[in-house]
Amino acid sequence: MAEGRDRLTVCSGILLCLALVPRGLLVVVGQLDCTGVECPELRHCIEETLEVGSCCASCVQLGCECSGYMYYDCLRAGHRRGLVPARASYYVDGGSTECKCPPGGGDIECSFIPCPSLPENCIRTFQPQDGCPQCAELGCSSSGQRLPAGHSFRAEPCTVCRCLSSGSLSCSTEPDCDSVTPTPELSAFQKDPPGPEGRAPSADDRRALSAGSLTSCCAAGRRWAVEDGKCPRDLLISGQPELCREFQQQCCLSALEELRCQEGVRAATQGSSCSSASGGEDLCGLDVFKRCCECCLVGLQAWSMGLACDEIPAPGLGCGQVLAGCCTEADGHVPATSPRREPRRPQETVSSESGGGVGRENGRNGPTQTPRTPEEDGDTRCPGDNPCSQLCHREQSAVVCSCFTGYQLMSDGRTCEDTNECEHLSQPCAEGFNCINTIGSYSCFQTIISCDRGYQASDDHTRCVDIDECQMGIHHCNNKQICRNTPGSYRCDCQQGYHMQPYSRTCVDINECQRYRGRVCAQICENTPGSYHCSCGAGYRLAEDGKNCQDVDECAAGACSQECANVYGSYQCYCWPGYSLNLLDRTTCEDIDECSVVSASLCTYRCVNSPGSFTCTCPEGYVLAQNRRNCKDLDECTLGTHNCTGAEICFNIQGGFKCLSFVCPPNYRKVGQTQCERLSCQGYVECQMVPQRITYYQLSFPTNVRVPVDIFRISPSPVYVGDNILLGITRGNEGLHFAIRRVDPYTGFVYLQLPPRQPREFLLDVEMTLIRQGRATKFIIRIHIFVTGPSL
Repeated sequence: MAEGRDRLTVCSGILLCLALVPRGLLVVVGQLDCTGVECPELRHCIEETLEVGSCCASCVQLGCECSGYMYYDCLRAGHRRGLVPARASYYVDGGSTECKCPPGGGDIECSFIPCPSLPENCIRTFQPQDGCPQCAELGCSSSGQRLPAGHSFRAEPCTVCRCLSSGSLSCSTEPDCDSVTPTPELSAFQKDPPGPEGRAPSADDRRALSAGSLTSCCAAGRRWAVEDGKCPRDLLISGQPELCREFQQQCCLSALEELRCQEGVRAATQGSSCSSASGGEDLCGLDVFKRCCECCLVGLQAWSMGLACDEIPAPGLGCGQVLAGCCTEADGHVPATSPRREPRRPQETVSSESGGGVGRENGRNGPTQTPRTPEEDGDTRCPGDNPCSQLCHREQSAVVCSCFTGYQLMSDGRTCEDTNECEHLSQPCAEGFNCINTIGSYSCFQTIISCDRGYQASDDHTRCVDIDECQMGIHHCNNKQICRNTPGSYRCDCQQGYHMQPYSRTCVDINECQRYRGRVCAQICENTPGSYHCSCGAGYRLAEDGKNCQDVDECAAGACSQECANVYGSYQCYCWPGYSLNLLDRTTCEDIDECSVVSASLCTYRCVNSPGSFTCTCPEGYVLAQNRRNCKDLDECTLGTHNCTGAEICFNIQGGFKCLSFVCPPNYRKVGQTQCERLSCQGYVECQMVPQRITYYQLSFPTNVRVPVDIFRISPSPVYVGDNILLGITRGNEGLHFAIRRVDPYTGFVYLQLPPRQPREFLLDVEMTLIRQGRATKFIIRIHIFVTGPSL
C-alpha cells in the first residue's frame, strides 16, 4: 500500500502536518511488514493492482487521462472517467478529427483528417450532418454553367456540344450549317438533341456505311429494346456515322413495338385488362399494347360467336393481322370474362355543328356502330396548315378542332382520343350481352360458355360457377357420412372419430388411444365408439378439458403444521424461516436455535434466540448496525448525550467518551481549542530550547490492533530544500509501546510497536526540532491516546 493513500491528513499552522491512520487500519499486507518501503511512481497508469505478497502496486493498463474540454469528448466517446487506454483512439468534430492515446500513455494527441477531394466532374454536392461532403451528381462545366450528363448546348453558331457521363464534352460541327445565318439556340439543358432527320446522308456517311454495317446498327438497336425496354437517342455504335444512329433508333422502336404488341395479345388471351398499365413507351402517340390487346379480343369474341376467321373484315393492316391470328389460334380457348378497363374521366368534346358525338346504344341486340367519315360529316378541314388530328373548321378567325363519332377531344384542343362507350354509357348493351370497346365505336355480344363437369354457367353467362352437389342432394354419400363440396366435385367424409376404410369405402372407428398414444390423455386413455375417454390415477382428478389430470389437494385437510405444497399424487410439508421439519413425521416444524448452531458468525457481541428467529444485542456504548448483527460505537459527542462542560472537549472512544480540557502552561497563550503558542523568549538559546507551539491531539484504537502500525505522520508544511527534523518522545511512553522512525530528512512517523493488553490511557509528548537554514525551532505534539477493548 502506497504511503499516505488511506490516511487522514491534519495540518495546523505553517510547519506541522500530521496524518492520522483510521482506527483498525493496518499497514500489514498478508503478514508482510511494509514499513519503510518506498514504492516507485506509476507514470501514465490508469489502472493499478496490488498483488498478494507485494507492498507496492503494479500497473495493469497504461493510458491517458483526459482533462479540460477533452474530458467531455472522452466521455461521449465511451471512455469512463475520462481514462483512455494506450493505443486507443476516438473521433470528434463530426469525424473530422482523430484523437489518440500514444502507446506508452501520457497526453492525448489530436490530428485533423482532411476530407477526400471530390471528382472534377461533380456538379452538385451535398453535406451530411456528420462527415465530409459527397458528390450528388456528375456532369460538365462550361462557361460558368453546370450541365448534367446527357444534355447538349450550342457552343458556337455551328457547333453543338454534348456532356458525357465521364465529365468531358463531345463537340461536333453541324453539317449544312451557315455560320452567318442565325441558328435557333439549343437550351443549355436540352436532353438528347434530335439527329439530322429529313436530310440526305453526306458523302462521308455513304462511304462509311454498307449493308453489313447497317445490319449491325439495327441489331444493336433491337438488342437495346429487348434488354432495356426503351430507346434513347445515344445508341450510336462507336466509330459509325450519324445515319447509323437513325437506323439504330428505328430498329429499336420497331422491336419495342413488336414486344408491346405481343404483351397485348397475351393479356387478351389470358383475360387480363387491356389498359396499358405496364408503363411502356407510347410509340408515335399510339398505345400498341392496348390496340393489339383489343384487336385480339375482337378475334376471340368473333370465334366464340361461330364466325369464320377468314370472313372477318380486317380493320387495318396491323390490327387485321392480330385479329386473324388470335381467331385462328383460339382452338378451345374462350375467355372467362371480358377484359376489365381502368375507369377514365370523360372530357368534353368541342365540335362544329356537323361534328360527330358519342356512340349510343342502338337496339337491344347492341349492333356494332360504325364511325362517321369526314365525307359524312362534311368537308370542314381547314386550308393550309391543319393543327387538328381529325376535323377542323374555322369560326370567324379562330380554328376549332372536333372529332369523329366515337372520339373525344383532349385537353390540348387538337388531339382526339377514342371514347370508351362501355364505361361512359350507363347501359350500352341489353341484358345478357357484353360490351367491348373498339377504336371509335363499341360492340355488344353474347358469350356462349361451355363449362366442365361439376360447373355450370352463371346467370349472366359470363363465367362458370361450381355446382354444390351437397346442397342440391345429388351426391352419393350415405347417412353416416358427411358430404363436403369441392370446386367441381364433392367428397364423402366420415364423422369425427371415424376414418374411411380404403377398400370397402366405409367408415370405421378410430382408436385414438393407440393412434395418438400419449397425446390425447395425460394418464389413462379408454377408446369408445367414435371417441375416447380420459381418466386419472390415484391422487389426481380429471381437469375441465377432459384430457389433463390435476393433483388432488391433500393440503386442504391441514396435513402440515406450517406450510403445505401439493405435488403430483401427494403433498410436501415446508417450514417457515427459523424452523426445521421433523425428520420422523415429516409434518411438524420445530424451532432452530440459531445462536447454538452458528453463534460465531451471527452476532458480533451476543446472540439471543427467539421462536423462529434470533436477536443480536450490543454492550453499553454501542448500538446495533443496520444489518442487525454488528455493533457500532455510539458517538455520544455527536449525538450530544455526553456530560462534558462548556470548557471541556468531548472525545468519542469505542463504547464511551472522554471529557478533555486543555490548559496552556505559563508564557503561552491559547490559540483555538487545541493549540498553545509561546508569548516571548529571552535570547537566542532560550528561543531555540523553548517550544514555539504546543498542539493537542486525541487518538483511540482497540487492544486487538495488529502491530506495527503508523499512527502519526509528522512533517513541516511547507517543506523547503535543506529542511531537517529531529523527533523524540519526551513523556508518557511507559512500557515503550510507541516508537519513532524517519523516512526522509523532513518526514517521520510515530508508530505502535507493542499493543497494550488492557484498556488504558496515554498522554504522549512528541518533540519535533526543525532545523532550517541553520536555525532550530522546537514544537510539542501532545497526544491523548485511549486504548479501548477489542473492536466488535
